[in-house]
Amino acid sequence: MPKHNPRKVHRPRLATNKWDAQQRTALHVLCTHFNIGWALVTKAFNVLFEEHLISRGLPDGLARNALHAQYGEHTRKPAIWASICAEPASDQEWRRRNELTTHIQSVLNAIETGAPPPVEGLVDRRGQPALDHADDAPRTAVKRLSRFEHAGPTAKRRKTASTAKSGSARPDHTKSLAEILSASPEAGQSTTSQATQEDTSSMGTNTIVAVSVRVAAHGKQSAGVQPTEPVTPTPRTPRKSPRSEQQLQDYARPNAPTLKLTADEIAPTKLPLIPVPDVLAHPPVSGLLYRYWDENSYGRNSETGFVAGRFMHNNLTPRPAPKSHEVDDTDVENHLDRNKVASPFCSASNCLLWIMRLALHEARKGATQGKITLIDVDALPAGGVYHVPPFHKRIKPRYCFKNGAWRYHGTHEFIIWHAIPRNAIVHTFAVADLLNACDKNPAFAAMLRVETVGKTMAALRPRLCPAWKKLESHCPPEPSRPSHASAIS
Repeated sequence: MPKHNPRKVHRPRLATNKWDAQQRTALHVLCTHFNIGWALVTKAFNVLFEEHLISRGLPDGLARNALHAQYGEHTRKPAIWASICAEPASDQEWRRRNELTTHIQSVLNAIETGAPPPVEGLVDRRGQPALDHADDAPRTAVKRLSRFEHAGPTAKRRKTASTAKSGSARPDHTKSLAEILSASPEAGQSTTSQATQEDTSSMGTNTIVAVSVRVAAHGKQSAGVQPTEPVTPTPRTPRKSPRSEQQLQDYARPNAPTLKLTADEIAPTKLPLIPVPDVLAHPPVSGLLYRYWDENSYGRNSETGFVAGRFMHNNLTPRPAPKSHEVDDTDVENHLDRNKVASPFCSASNCLLWIMRLALHEARKGATQGKITLIDVDALPAGGVYHVPPFHKRIKPRYCFKNGAWRYHGTHEFIIWHAIPRNAIVHTFAVADLLNACDKNPAFAAMLRVETVGKTMAALRPRLCPAWKKLESHCPPEPSRPSHASAIS
């Protein structure tokens, strides 16, 4: 019996905005420099990037929720927003930021007064003026037709030669365009029309011609034809060969075994290291940090303070904490790779669950004097607490790690320069006391999940993976968070 496959329905592609650094910078200035609500931010943003949004199929602009969601990523995606949220570093960047702020202020003033928004200085994505005038003649108020108001579409795909010979009846959009241009009373219309027809006739198969037509407000047509260059289909990217089919090369390391890497893997090792920005090295941290230490921990460790191993025998105070771009990469490598070298940092974590797991793991290996110290973040020097992930990401392309730190990104780890002073210590308790309390009070142990946290990942994987899948199937969808737009506006 023949199979009847359901017919595929091709739905039209939804219009979306393609964000770039210019749009994010304007949105950041609107949200931080001006004390306005999201309703006014939305209006100003849609006026600033009206040309771009229309080209993306958004003639009505972006909604307030879209802007609110995009700006909410400045805390969740620091790799994209770090350079945008940071203060300008040069005079040229300050000048650009001031020009952008001035232009936004003029747009806001126009919105409040009801005047037409200014167009001078507004640029599109290619960096060209949004409105091009052929000469310096007096400008006439014009009205830009939308794509639904044109007699013919703004972009049409030409028929192939075989289809043209078949004699199918289709309206000649090139001819209608020539008729529109011939009706224009301005000088130079014949030259523009002829050039347009020549460009149109010389195009091959599957090319697109984009033409913009402007109509004067009093009903007369003006010559504003700007045929763009033919757009050819983008060739497909060839399939990348799997690593097993690529030729491997020797990559020698001074103090580690030689690796077998491909050419694509060796190429990043020859590039200069990217400096770590301060916004990533010192993210906002509030509350407590937790440090586990025992009799095997290096450095000076006590309930009254901690001193890093490099400075534990010094009587002089070391230099202040270095800037994020001045931190020695070898110090980070030695600290994360646990090399037998005195480190200038003391480790701590902002995740108590991770510290408890480490404490139980060390107790299983034989540590008997393990302790956990609670540290007040506000009492630590602001420039001396570094988040590990950006430093790990900086040196990882050099393949310097050899003791498992390649896979350890330090998501919850912070390294503190020189020492942790006494006034920053809130409390210290022994791991043995915690385990005794769990033995005496099963409810306390169940609350802390001691049995689950103390197991290795190999023992937890067969148990947790089915539990996670079952939990996901029974959990209701997460409710949407209330928007702060009402509070701001």
